[in-house]
Amino acid sequence: MKIPRQIALWLQFNIYLISLDGYPPISFTGGDNKEIIDPDTRWQLAVDTINRCLVAGLMDVWNEGWMRAVGLENSLALVNVLAKHDPFNFEVPSENAVYWLEPLLCSTDLCKSFVNKYELQKFEGDVICYPFIEEIEKLFETSGVGWRDCPLIKIRNE
Repeated sequence: MKIPRQIALWLQFNIYLISLDGYPPISFTGGDNKEIIDPDTRWQLAVDTINRCLVAGLMDVWNEGWMRAVGLENSLALVNVLAKHDPFNFEVPSENAVYWLEPLLCSTDLCKSFVNKYELQKFEGDVICYPFIEEIEKLFETSGVGWRDCPLIKIRNE
């Protein structure tokens, strides 16, 4: 397993969560769970994870009408905007909050099939479903967004 254990747990939970309903990108920042990593690293992890899941076909943007209304032509454009807007700084809500709170990310049939195949609803707390994580790692790798220690899309990329 290339993904660090704590991040694998976080990823497993978030993929399961997204299979239940649509969630805004802010849900991938870890909420109040500051024990994982510092805010900038959580921001980077959220951007890269959303990117990986979109590219690998695990999730999609549910409200495409909103995307068109704000001038975003596709999901990669959304990821690039998320990389520029700090999810922990809402001093200028029109510039930050709208991108982290308005679009809804939803699971695809592929995502739901993985969740069902590995019965992720049965995994609680700090229990990792290793076959699931290994399959997700392979999917990311074959999609060209494999796990690596350097950012896929650097945050604050002006």
